[in-house]
Amino acid sequence: MTANHFETERFDLLAEDSVQVADYRFGHNRQGQRKVWIESSDKGKRFLSQITSEGRTCAVRKEIYTEQCYILREKETGRYYFLDFNDCGFWLHSEAFSGAETFFGDESVEVQNWLDGNSHHCKPNNAAIGQVVAEGTRNDYKK
Repeated sequence: MTANHFETERFDLLAEDSVQVADYRFGHNRQGQRKVWIESSDKGKRFLSQITSEGRTCAVRKEIYTEQCYILREKETGRYYFLDFNDCGFWLHSEAFSGAETFFGDESVEVQNWLDGNSHHCKPNNAAIGQVVAEGTRNDYKK
């Protein structure tokens, strides 16, 4: 099994511990918003998320506890990604939290070096930048 390559130039590391995904698509052609945030406890850290659609709020979805959680924004599209770290390495999730890309071994070290090198200048998540439009791109995202 070969390790995936983490594309460090693809992402910005965000300083926030929560984001709002606008125009989130789910289910059978449903659309709404998904709030994603990081919960910390004595068990570790994990991502929580909640979908709101057509005035209804779904139950909170709880991911597994890990050692660390990071919120990333893809530079090209402005889409959010969610990176967590556990004993097996790093796991990169899309906003759907369905499936994940894994990074382990030497590539895990590279991811950690990138995080360490970028943590001192995390990008703020400005409200104007934080809206994803339905077409899957940002109409207000500026590089």
